[in-house]
This record gives sequence, C-alpha cells and structure tokens, in this order.
Amino acid sequence: MLLLLVLVLAAATLPGQARAENQEQDDCWKASNQAYQNVPHLFYSNQPDSLLSVLLAWEDVCGESEPLIRIKILASIWDDSFSENIYDSRIIDYLIWRYDSNRQTKVLGDVNPSMASGDIASDADFAFYTASFDTFTTELADQILPHTTNNSIEQFYCLFYSGQVDKAYEILHGQGLLGTDLRWYYQREMSYLRKKRVQPVFALTGGVWKPEGDLLLVGDHAQYGATIGVRQDGWIGRLVFEVRPGRSANPYFVDQDGISGWSDRWDNIYMGLEIGREAYQYEGHRVDLFVGLGYDGVKPFWEEDLVLGTVNANVGFGYRLFLGSTQRWVIGADYRFESISDRNPGGTILSGTATALRFTVGYSPDFGIGRRLSGLGH
Repeated sequence: MLLLLVLVLAAATLPGQARAENQEQDDCWKASNQAYQNVPHLFYSNQPDSLLSVLLAWEDVCGESEPLIRIKILASIWDDSFSENIYDSRIIDYLIWRYDSNRQTKVLGDVNPSMASGDIASDADFAFYTASFDTFTTELADQILPHTTNNSIEQFYCLFYSGQVDKAYEILHGQGLLGTDLRWYYQREMSYLRKKRVQPVFALTGGVWKPEGDLLLVGDHAQYGATIGVRQDGWIGRLVFEVRPGRSANPYFVDQDGISGWSDRWDNIYMGLEIGREAYQYEGHRVDLFVGLGYDGVKPFWEEDLVLGTVNANVGFGYRLFLGSTQRWVIGADYRFESISDRNPGGTILSGTATALRFTVGYSPDFGIGRRLSGLGH
C-alpha cells in the first residue's frame, strides 16, 4: 500500500516538474529573443542605460550565458571601460563554446548543459534569434577592432569574436597578455589538459604470422586479436592478445608432463606487452618503434590439459593514421620480428624465429580533451 502511494505521488509530481522546467525554458527563450532583437538597436542608438536594463533583465531570467558574456565584453571595449571583472575562470569554457559545432544544432526539447564542454550550454544559446545576434556581435567586433591596441586583451577579444580565431590565439599563445586573468586561466587549463593528455587506443587486429628456422614445419598462419594501449608524449604502451588457429603444416612430436604423441594441431595464442616510441609524427600520421615480451602457448591435444608455453621476445615498427579532425578512429599496420624460446623439450624442436604482419582498426576516445584543445587553438 505504501509503495502504491509513493508511485501515485511520484506520477503526480513529475508532470508538474516538467511543466515548471518547460516554463523556465520558454521564459529564457522569450527573454533571449527580446535581447537579441533590442540590443543592436540600443547599442547603435547610444542608449547605455536602456541597454544595461535589457542585459540585467536577460541575466535575471536565464542566468549567465556565453552570448551574455560576449556582449558584455564587446560593449565594455566599445565604451572604453573594459575590465576583466566581467568574467571569471568560466571564460575559458565560453571561448571554447562560442564556435563549437554543437552550438549550431537545432534544439527543440530540453537543453542539456553538457552539450557544451564545461557544462555551460544554456537555453539562451538556442533561442530563435540566436543566429542573427551572432552576426551582430561578429560585425560589432570587426568595427571595434581597428580602434584597439596591438597585442592587447581588447584586440584579442575583437579578433576572436569577429571570427579571426587563429589570429586571436596567436596573441594569447604569445607574450602580449602576460599578467592578465585570461592568460592565467588559459595557462592553468592547458597545464591540466596536458597532464590528462593520455590517449587510450582500443583496436582489433588481423594479419599473417610466418615462422622461420625450426618453426618452418608448422607453416604460415592467419592471426587475429586485439590491443589495448595508451599514447602519451610520444611514448606507447599496449597489451596484445593474438590467436593463430588451425593445423600445423607438418606433424610434430610431443613428450612432456607424461603425455607423448604426434600432433598437427597449432592452436597458438600470444599475450604480451609492447612498449615503444613515436619516431615520426605529422598531423594524423605516426611511425612507431617498439619492443615486446609475452607468453606464447600452443595446445597440441584438444582432449589433454597440456599447453606448450614459452617466452616470445619481439621488436618491430608500425604506422598509424588517426582519421579526421577529431582523430578518434585509427588504422595502421605493424611489422614484428619474433624470437621464440624452446617450448617442447624431448620432442620436436618448436623454437626459432618468426615475422608477423599485423593490420589494425581502432578507436581512441579522448573524453572531451581534444574538443577543449581544439577550442583553445590547438
């Protein structure tokens, strides 16, 4: 009975909450559209008191948002009264969000703050007249730009908001803004992102394994597997799992742990660790050198609990191409030389060397770090 009462109360409460949230969204869209329509007129007709009233009313309904901070910055530069007291550390999030592709998305339902890196997306970003307001601020920044001092923070914002993002970040990346809050926020953010810039890579692999020397008797085999690894500051580390199923080209004799007999099974597995270094990097291209060490096992008899295990030491080189602007998908290939210790004392020699050609298709999630780096001119 108590459970039924709770469910009834919850069902009655949820529609009310939804109506309240929808009303808040409608109010914000209405206030934003009024601001987007009125601000240009008040600006160019030199009515600062009325302009301030509109901005305060807009902020009272919607709270702080990227468009609001943007017009505050440009208005203060226009009025020659710019101060960094206008914003706090969230200015970094607002700069990243200004030209983010998600801002161009049509939103018909609820606006999730997480649409923006830094969770600062607002209903104000998706009002009906947002695009026209963006055009107005772009033109305004372009008009103010010639009146700013070279390498000043005012010039940075005018370049940035007029769409000349690369030129703006040249100022921020240089020495012109040393001592400003913006520069300090930027350096703190970059320090954090660089520490977090561990690039995980998950990949599926396939290729061919070609034995040499005494191992020639087992013949070539297809190999399939997966890798889980990370890249950071040019270093590479990955766990490797590979299988080489099938039959041996020639039978081999086994005499180990009280089990003896001839077999032509070659159900081979390899599990190891590879550590390497990027030898070349350009845009999405990587050339790697690596060494590896792992366990190499063969199960000669299906019905027997016997695995012929040994050590596989290897060295190789590889190529990776990280695709697209986000560089999350990756394709590549590795060539590996293996030295395999003896695994079958008392039987046919199954030690020797081998080469392996491995093709990879993988995915590299960056957990939003790449998005923030791109938004900050990197």
